[in-house]
Amino acid sequence: LFAFALNPLLVKLRQFKKVKLSDVQAITVLVIGLFGVLILPLSIAVVKLANLISKMNTNQIAESLLVQKVQHFATTLIESVNGYAHDLGFDLSTQIDIKTHVAELGKGVLAFATAIVTNIPEALLQFALFIALLYYILLNQDRLKKSFIKTEILSEIQVHRLIKLFEKICYLVLVSTVLIAFLQATVVALGCLIVGYEGILIIFAIAFFLSFTPVLGSAPITISLIGYALLNGNYGHAVILVIVAILAATLDNVIKTYAFSAEEDSVSPLIALLAIIGSLAMFGPLGLFLGPVIAELAVQIGGIVEVE
Repeated sequence: LFAFALNPLLVKLRQFKKVKLSDVQAITVLVIGLFGVLILPLSIAVVKLANLISKMNTNQIAESLLVQKVQHFATTLIESVNGYAHDLGFDLSTQIDIKTHVAELGKGVLAFATAIVTNIPEALLQFALFIALLYYILLNQDRLKKSFIKTEILSEIQVHRLIKLFEKICYLVLVSTVLIAFLQATVVALGCLIVGYEGILIIFAIAFFLSFTPVLGSAPITISLIGYALLNGNYGHAVILVIVAILAATLDNVIKTYAFSAEEDSVSPLIALLAIIGSLAMFGPLGLFLGPVIAELAVQIGGIVEVE
């Protein structure tokens, strides 16, 4: 997937006239640019967040100031609803204990965060294998292509068309998706910096990963931040964060429209969302990338196997 997406960039890098780079040097530049600049800061933020959560306990989470404010807000809301219902002749004597639910949820969150911290060595090993495999595929793509043609599963013309289709879709999906996620996370992080929130790196990481989901995007974290500002009575902060949410959503629509403007058969965002959900269930976190690619291929691959 990443090899198909990076190959068009590799071709452009080879054609750069001012600096002549070998294949290994060009691939190294791409890997450093993609993973060193983007993945490394995100990894640091994720590990920092997981380490912070793993040092907490369920009582600290349940007794936190934020949970107390949410409990107060929920209690006030329920009392208001019960009051209106009583005036209409209904009895809705319902109470919500936020602390109990948060304590139960906190157990799962703590277990997940602890698992992330303890699995860091294994993740580093898998990442090293991934980089090695990426180098191998990009360096030996011509030989791999010839080997596949010799199998005679598809004709040589169909193989070249299939490769071009894979490169185009993987490039469009990955580059546009990563660019959207990076820009949305940057906008959300800058908004939080303006209103004076702490943990900007953590907010950036959460917004970045949420931005991969079609339809929803970074909306869950921006809505949560707006709700937090309202709970604290910071209405000015809430207005700024609403503007940030609108700007982030606008970036999503503009970039996707530009990236897929030439694709008449591109799938709808709803289908892409369903594809991501299914891919997450089957492939885990990689489903965030595989889902949109599989959906796009399912729509456009039919033309590859047509009778010549």
